Amino acid sequence: MYTAAYSKQDFCSRNQYDPSCIHSESHRNRRIRAAREKQLRKMKRRFAGICIFFLMLGAAAGIFAASALKTDASPSHDRKAVYTSVYIEEGMTLSDLAQTYNTSGTVSNRAYIREIKKMNHINDRNIIHSGAYLTVPTYPED
Repeated sequence: MYTAAYSKQDFCSRNQYDPSCIHSESHRNRRIRAAREKQLRKMKRRFAGICIFFLMLGAAAGIFAASALKTDASPSHDRKAVYTSVYIEEGMTLSDLAQTYNTSGTVSNRAYIREIKKMNHINDRNIIHSGAYLTVPTYPED
């Protein structure tokens, strides 16, 4: 329970609601001020709790989104790959390489091209240059 440090002189011995009491207005003001301060403290605690809740919710959503978007550098299949170096001739494309070397059907051609690009550090769309060597995976049949 909250107790204020008031002296006996602060309180009137008469009824504090009596309009003839000179102290009744100050008693009423103190009670009103105390009630407002209590309500303000309660609102501050509630606001802090809501802020903490939304911060936690945002952190959880961020972690969930990061784990959902996380890509694994390894291929998405379980088969072992054998890597081959291929000489790029004039007019060859990554799609041609996928059709030629992705014969097992373990991965889609699109995933196969992504893997070739990642392995050979090809960042500029699907551009490969003739005369270069690229490393391509092949998946032998067991």
